[in-house]
Amino acid sequence: MRNRFDIKAALLAALILFPLTLRAQDVRELMREKKWTAAREKAETLLKDNPSDTGLLISAGICAVNQRNYEAALAHLSRATELSPKKFIPVYLLGIIYEETGNMAQARAYFQKALKNAKNQKNKESAQKHLDNVSEALEEGR
Repeated sequence: MRNRFDIKAALLAALILFPLTLRAQDVRELMREKKWTAAREKAETLLKDNPSDTGLLISAGICAVNQRNYEAALAHLSRATELSPKKFIPVYLLGIIYEETGNMAQARAYFQKALKNAKNQKNKESAQKHLDNVSEALEEGR
């Protein structure tokens, strides 16, 4: 009896989440087309129904970064790191934002964390490169 209930619950959850998954694919497609405004609007609309969806938060954050809307990007990416602190992308992008806005100390902290979170060599190299740049800037007093 219990297994039958578990299967029904899983099927119900899948049916509920399936439309969200399809709409999230729409966000990714808009991002591939570099339609940052439309993608961000779609992601933010979907986040109203599912505010803890890390993927949507990251997508909205990426779009906001590409729009140079750092306030929105910080909000989305910070929330994503709260929910998934071990993910590379949101931590790395927070470092990029702080580097671009001149907050080198904050950028260094995020790049150090991104380096720890990096799972592949390319991500490690990217994080290390930025970490070296911001560390040098701090040493020079920039």
